[in-house]
Parts: sequence; structure tokens; C-alpha cells
Amino acid sequence: MPQSDCLPTEDALSMEECRNALKALLARVEVLGRRFLKGVPLYSPGRSDEWIVSEGGSWVGGFWVGLWWLRAFLGHVAADRERAAELCRHLRNKLDVDTVNRSLIFWYGAAGGAYSFHDEEAGTLLQEAAIRLTATYSHELQAIPMGTAMGGGDKGRFCIGVDSLAPLIALLAHASTDALEYARRHTDTLVAVCATECRAFYPGASCNERSWQVHGEAGAWPRGQAWAMLGLTQAATHWGDPYTTLALDACRYWLRSWPDGRPLQNGLHDLSATAIAVVAMMTLAPWLADGADLERRARAQLAAIVRSEYLVLDEVADNSLKGMFYGACYTTRPGVVEQVESLWGTYFLTTALSRQAGLEVWSKIRGPTT
Repeated sequence: MPQSDCLPTEDALSMEECRNALKALLARVEVLGRRFLKGVPLYSPGRSDEWIVSEGGSWVGGFWVGLWWLRAFLGHVAADRERAAELCRHLRNKLDVDTVNRSLIFWYGAAGGAYSFHDEEAGTLLQEAAIRLTATYSHELQAIPMGTAMGGGDKGRFCIGVDSLAPLIALLAHASTDALEYARRHTDTLVAVCATECRAFYPGASCNERSWQVHGEAGAWPRGQAWAMLGLTQAATHWGDPYTTLALDACRYWLRSWPDGRPLQNGLHDLSATAIAVVAMMTLAPWLADGADLERRARAQLAAIVRSEYLVLDEVADNSLKGMFYGACYTTRPGVVEQVESLWGTYFLTTALSRQAGLEVWSKIRGPTT
């Protein structure tokens, strides 16, 4: 990286710190699993441990299943695998929901079973979801639109967003060569419309009479920038350049903007965005001719999360809150953004820690490359 990007960083986690954090996060999943035998815990404000629960799981349901696949893979406990498989089967109800968020639901909810355990039902769900999403490709937009469900409404048929890019590419790789080509066109459209010259990303855009209108402010939503980094990294693993360069530029924007790994949204830190960004940087680094510095910066930001006040690692009360990671910013009601404990935050933090600990989780769940 250029010298201007080489800002001071924290030391990386020790192996003991890494494994202790992993153990705590996975224990927290078990605690929540005992409480919520039905439905999906969506988020919990602050350290309240008072969860909003959804019967269907909305767009975060796949992360709940994904966390159980991770528990099963890392802990080698048969009961966890059975729980993951059962939760995965329930995702089938989302196959025909008109939303691009099916990519988030099915990739993160089924890929762990399909790759880590060769679970036949999980593999079938990936294939079926990929086919469904491919069918929604719009030749007019040269993209897969957001869809009308999960808040999209009628306007969702003409909108695109950065948050689903990575799982969309990974999932469409399971359908056909044509489907993967659609994923590439979708990626090109998203970059052309939502990326600035410095590779800050707008959260999304809408098309009206063949003219695109971007949403929000480029680079201002940390999680949106992190989603874009993750998506471009997935594109790089499939197609190489120019996506490798685009991904690196998006990472550099992140590191210039938030070198301490503590991005702000509405005056609040969103370390769930940092967890996603860390996964993106750690995934991209091996694909670079000289990725050592990017890997180092990613590990430093991972350390910033684990050593922050937003991850509970000390002994607390009956120990039920140990492993609580409540550093995600989320709109809990109109006009109100709060820090919450979230499934996606825990999922990506667990994934990043697994990577640094040398546990080969990602190689089991990353999509095939072409």
C-alpha cells in the first residue's frame, strides 16, 4: 500500500486471545439457542439481552443457521450439526420470497452445511435458491433488483444495493455458467452506478427511465462500504482483475477513513461493519501479489474489535452474557439508530477469528471459482 495508508495500528491478537474470543462467541450462540427454540433472534439493543424475535428471520435468518454450522464445524458436536440442519430446512419457506436478500439467507444459511458437511439438503437449497434468483435478473437494469418483499415495495423492482453483492455472486455460481455471467453483469452495473473514483460506495441506487439515482452519501455508511469490499473480493476470487484492483481500492478507502477500526454511524461505533471489512481484507490478501500489509491491517482491526468495550469476555453474572458482541448499528424504529447485538456481527466476527486461528472454515464454504 502507499505510505500514506500505513497508519499506526494495534498489535494482532495472540492465539490465546483469539481462541478465548471464539470460545465465548460460540458459547453465546448456545445460550441463545436454548432460549429461542423457535423463531430467529434478530437483534438486542445494547447489553439489554432483550431480543426482537422473528418467526421467519427476515434477511438475517441465514446468519442464525450459519452460526450453528460454525459451532458444529469448530466444536465437532453432533447435536450442533443436527440443530443447524433443522434450522436450514426451515429456510425453504423463503425460496419464493421476492427479494435479493435470498442470497444472504441461503448462502450464509446453507453453504456451511453444503461445504463443511456435504449436507444434501443444504446443497439442494443452495441450488434451488440460485435458480430462483437467476430468474429475477433484469436485462433492462443489467442487474438483479432488490425485489418487492422485505420492505422493497414496488420501487424494489428498480433498485439495487451493495449489501447482497458477495452472497449473490457466490450463490449464482451454483446455478449455471449463464447465472454466473448475470452475477458479473450485476457487479459491473453496481460498480458503475454506486462506486466513486476513490472507491467509496453509495449504499444503493434506483433506476427511473434508464437513469440511475444513487441513494445516500458515498462511503458514509460503514457497513455499506464493508459489504462492497466483501462483494468485490468475492468477484476477485471468481474473475480476477479489474475486480481485484477495485476490491483493494475499496479496502484502502476503508483504511483511510477508519484506520482504528471504529467507524461511526450517527455518532455510534459500528464494529459489526469492521468485522465484515476484516473478513473482506483477510479474504483478499492471499489474492494479491503483496497482500502481507493488508493482512496485517485486517488483523489489527480484528484486535480492535476483540479488545473493545463492545465484546463481553469477562465473567458476568451467570455467564450468559459472555460472548455478547453488541457493536452493531441498526435502525430499530423509524429515525432511531441504536447499537445492538446482532447475528451478522457475531457471524462475521466468528468467521474472522476462525481464519486468524488457522481453522479452515472459509475454504469449506467459499464458492467455486472459474
